[in-house]
Amino acid sequence: MNELDSAADRFAVGYLPGEDLPMVAAEALARGHDTPALVELACLHRTDTRDAPALFRTALAELGLVEDTEATWSAREVDVRLRRVEKDAAALLAGEEDYAEQVSRIASELYYLAVTPEAGSPELADLATDFDGLRWGLEDNYWDPDVLRDSIHEGCRTLLAGPPWSKSKVVPVALPPPTPSRWWQKLFRSST
Repeated sequence: MNELDSAADRFAVGYLPGEDLPMVAAEALARGHDTPALVELACLHRTDTRDAPALFRTALAELGLVEDTEATWSAREVDVRLRRVEKDAAALLAGEEDYAEQVSRIASELYYLAVTPEAGSPELADLATDFDGLRWGLEDNYWDPDVLRDSIHEGCRTLLAGPPWSKSKVVPVALPPPTPSRWWQKLFRSST
């Protein structure tokens, strides 16, 4: 059932397209899972999968994995996205991942969750903003690398502390000093 559970997670967040569902069903049948909806789904041709999502949800309900209600699927989507950002945050704390890619993914997932009513936590918007600022700091190289790494780790620890999330102590972005005007730029400004 682990393969079907993993497929349900990918399906819940939109990472498993309808045209891949017949193969998922065929593999489940080969592993010994058998329901009428699973058989029907496995028989669909890859080019005619308009009914595949509904059949997949029905098959999972018949197997007792996921109830086929909108609320259940919405809650599963929130759960999967939270698990993904927590996994990314843990990997960043362990120093296993590329900072720019992970921070960007955490920021986008948190923004998505912040506007999802089922997530039910407005603090996620603050965390998303913090991680977006960190992403910006990584891209523009305006921060001291040690300060930036410490800020990322602080944001990850805040995220992993779980709800209710507190505002993390992300260091404000340090902008570069303004470039001085050239003498000819001052002349041009004064003549206009």
